Amino acid sequence: MASSIHKIHFLDQMKSTGILPVFHHTHTTVLFQVLRTLNRGGMSVLEFKHTRDQRSVRAFAQLIELASEFPGFTFGAGTVLDAALAHQYIKAGAQFISSPFLHKEVASICEDYNVMWMPGCSTRDEVEEAIRLNAKVINIVQGNVPALDVLMQCARDFSDRYFIPSAGIELDKHNVPLLFEAGALCLRMGDSLFHRNNILTKDWTRMEINFYQTMKNMRRIKHSATVTHDYFVLA
Repeated sequence: MASSIHKIHFLDQMKSTGILPVFHHTHTTVLFQVLRTLNRGGMSVLEFKHTRDQRSVRAFAQLIELASEFPGFTFGAGTVLDAALAHQYIKAGAQFISSPFLHKEVASICEDYNVMWMPGCSTRDEVEEAIRLNAKVINIVQGNVPALDVLMQCARDFSDRYFIPSAGIELDKHNVPLLFEAGALCLRMGDSLFHRNNILTKDWTRMEINFYQTMKNMRRIKHSATVTHDYFVLA
């Protein structure tokens, strides 16, 4: 079961780095190298992306076993679509569950196990519903209303909650500073942290260098943004 310590650790890492690493792989060697890269870079949070395949749950269980060599990690499962899958990941060791949409049954099972639930919302109304269901961290996904507008409004109006831009939102040179200025807790990053070429060629050194550089750039952008929320002052 997750504890308040894991939740605090997750939030502290996201505030300080501006990055939520997201990764999926089923090979133990690759998972180990990713953990080592994160550990050396001072990052100890990872969201494991589910890919609608039972192999994903088994790979996540392997990841938890590998983590014994890197104490202090907080692991979560992402793209979790229903309560049954959430239960499998929680039993395998997930300390937070992230979904691309609002799912009351997933909220309930996370509450039962004291695991942080991070639902996906595309409107203010959905955000309000997520808050009623006790979500502390909410994914803002692209919908009919521009995600940046939803993020800005909700970060302003619900200052006791945290918001992460998610599915369908581009992370380019122009957009990233705007997202932080609007009130983003952090940004999800996957392939840009762990390049597929480096994994295919097993160039772990290059993967580490890219990770460090990306992390350095994100910290610089995040801490140069000015956000006026009481809970989230970056400059």
